[in-house]
Amino acid sequence: MARFRMELEDALDTILEFPDIFPTLKVVGIKTNLVVRRVLLRSFYHGLIYTVLHEIEVVRVVKCYYTRSNPETWLQE
Repeated sequence: MARFRMELEDALDTILEFPDIFPTLKVVGIKTNLVVRRVLLRSFYHGLIYTVLHEIEVVRVVKCYYTRSNPETWLQE
């Protein structure tokens, strides 16, 4: 569990330092200019989905998900 937490913190640090470096996701149903990005953890089958609101300097992590699950469920709930 400590290794997962360390890798998660590394991913969050990288997002905060370089928020636009990770690939964007095409999200069906969102009709705004909101850009959704994802970062994959290196040693685990997990990823983070996040958005960046540059005008107010906010990074919002939307979800931590298991990458082997159905991709259609990643942005549900």
